[in-house]
Amino acid sequence: MIKRLALIGTGLIGGSLALALKSANYAEHIVGYNLDLAVSEQAKSRGIIDSIAETIPEAIQSANVIVLAVPMGAMATVMTALAPHLTNDMVLTDV
Repeated sequence: MIKRLALIGTGLIGGSLALALKSANYAEHIVGYNLDLAVSEQAKSRGIIDSIAETIPEAIQSANVIVLAVPMGAMATVMTALAPHLTNDMVLTDV
């Protein structure tokens, strides 16, 4: 089981993955970050994520797994924000 999963991008694709992981009891806690805070608030109100982060560094703090669910055009910006905060024990993947 994943103790803490950081979901960067809480829209349709990221939200669907988070919901599947929660349904399968595969993630203990899912924290979501989205550039549009309203999208994360909607995901939390629907039980898709457990908490909302206001920044990428906040989202990935103490995360075991980081899932990037952002458009390709945003990937470089997201990776630049992530890079200084990654540790060797974090798993980073995208959808």
